[in-house]
Amino acid sequence: MKSPVGASGLMQIMPGTATHTVKMFSIPGYSSPGQLLDPETNINIGTSYLQYVYQQFGNNRIFSSAAYNAGPGRVRTWLGNSAGRIDAVAFVESIPFSETRGYVKNVLAYDAYYRYFMGDKPTLMSATEWGRRY
Repeated sequence: MKSPVGASGLMQIMPGTATHTVKMFSIPGYSSPGQLLDPETNINIGTSYLQYVYQQFGNNRIFSSAAYNAGPGRVRTWLGNSAGRIDAVAFVESIPFSETRGYVKNVLAYDAYYRYFMGDKPTLMSATEWGRRY
């Protein structure tokens, strides 16, 4: 499966992101974008990249999901534009790409949904995510 912008596979990875992630994590066996259609390869690269953006953005799910979808550089730009003046909800609503804005909302909602079904307390955002200025 390939998106209109060229992202491939289950985790919808762009070829350039895959190449960068493979080098960063020394993932063996990847040599061409066509391999992103292999589920095992795609999930291995995608989860490595998700781990990277999650750590880069201080384990903040809002930032990391936005970065996974739109790119870390764009998230840094949006943070620079908001300059710590807004809360979490306003930051999500200020994301200029409707696809990314919806993606972030879905990540938070489905996380709460799965927590509930796993018997954990379902929360949309952690105390750190709620309390931070964006």
